[in-house]
Amino acid sequence: MAAPGTMPVFKVLNRRCAEAAVLTGLALNCSISRCSTFDRKHYFYPDMPAGYQITQYFQPIAKDGYVEFYVKNHDKENNELYRKRVNILRLQLEQDSGKLFSNETNDCIYVDLNRCGIGLMEIVTDCTLKNGAEAAALVKELQIMMKALDTCRGRMERGEFRVDVNVSVRKCGEKSLRVRTELKNLISFHFISKAIDVEIARQIELYEQGGEVISETRSYDNRAGKTIPMRDKEVHQDYRYMPEPNLPPLLVISNEEEDQSQISQANFVNIDKLKSSLLLLPNILRDKWIEVDKLPLSLACFIYDEAVLRSYYTECVDVRCLDPIKVANILKNDLQLALKTKRMDIKRCKIPAQVIDMLLNEDQRSPEQIVEDLQLTNIDDDQEIVKVCEAVLKNETEAVMKFKSGKSKILSRFLRLASVQLRHRTSPEKLENIFLQLLNTNRPKDLCSNVDIHAPGNGINRFVKANFILPTSYNCIVFA
Repeated sequence: MAAPGTMPVFKVLNRRCAEAAVLTGLALNCSISRCSTFDRKHYFYPDMPAGYQITQYFQPIAKDGYVEFYVKNHDKENNELYRKRVNILRLQLEQDSGKLFSNETNDCIYVDLNRCGIGLMEIVTDCTLKNGAEAAALVKELQIMMKALDTCRGRMERGEFRVDVNVSVRKCGEKSLRVRTELKNLISFHFISKAIDVEIARQIELYEQGGEVISETRSYDNRAGKTIPMRDKEVHQDYRYMPEPNLPPLLVISNEEEDQSQISQANFVNIDKLKSSLLLLPNILRDKWIEVDKLPLSLACFIYDEAVLRSYYTECVDVRCLDPIKVANILKNDLQLALKTKRMDIKRCKIPAQVIDMLLNEDQRSPEQIVEDLQLTNIDDDQEIVKVCEAVLKNETEAVMKFKSGKSKILSRFLRLASVQLRHRTSPEKLENIFLQLLNTNRPKDLCSNVDIHAPGNGINRFVKANFILPTSYNCIVFA
């Protein structure tokens, strides 16, 4: 893609994006297209300054898949879980757009183009979800799956994992869908569930009063507990899809075909290599816990929802061979109670799995003896710390030169390496002081990432303050 101030690069596709899409398609039981193409979707909107978006309208990279997950039945007193299956219509690669945000003080709308043009993976599901709880459970399942695959970081609050929801209602027995509305800016699972249920109730009430639902985009106001209109979609827009001239077709081939072909390395993805790297997915682990470990469904789903709990359970049961039921109960009851008492999030929990092993095996040692045996006390010997720091600097000669040339952020690398070798048994402040003494230099000033640009135009000086951020993650958007 050609951007201002750069030379256009033709016939080059981001390989990591293509591999991430194929991996996700395989995990979603999709049929992977042997040849997928890219198209231009033409429209004008402030978040897409090029006037078109590169997408896969005619031939997506994956289609016809499905995903299975569990949903809490809130209609019953005990919140019984039931299994749900949703079909995946298509998975396609796209360019991400910019982000619009408003300033209430001056009634202005700003455009953030930092993420514009980076890879985005769009998943489109079939319209078989009946309420907000099912939609939220589906999105949670997809998030867990893609974080495990490392195809998406899944941070909804940062816009890396976004959800647009189409909502329409119909009477029992009706086959055709009625007019639908689109819900945007849903930044959490709670918002997804509540917004859908509120919008369903709004549409039903509107039809019962003899009104009509109009095709529009709406957002959810959590304080008011209702959806509010953003813009209408009554006018059908012709996007004038046409083949993308700068990107060749993407081929998905096998090991045998790769050995026999002379295809350019930039134009194909080897599906056999990706299959061999496909890790054991969390949903497969959950089924194993239910069928082999005989965990109750509620316990298995509780552990499945948190990566930290999955890690605890796997190490305790598969590595330390502890009783699955006892481990699961400790994770759900004792650990959760301790975290609640300390008001601590599970993601910040640093308790090693061996502590759970000790609890189950009724360890009789005193706390002092355990601390000594596990080497959990801080290191007070400065000479030992200095030796480790000197060894780190000796192995990182290139990084030392960069630090002395003014790149002060390299210091965090030294701190991390030394902390790992010392098993986190000393304070970062002490490590930092020792490293600065060994480097025999003062800390350089951090380089500012903000750039002030003065550009003359139309007889006046225009002042622009830009913050340049390199995109470091892949985004994913889900249509439910």
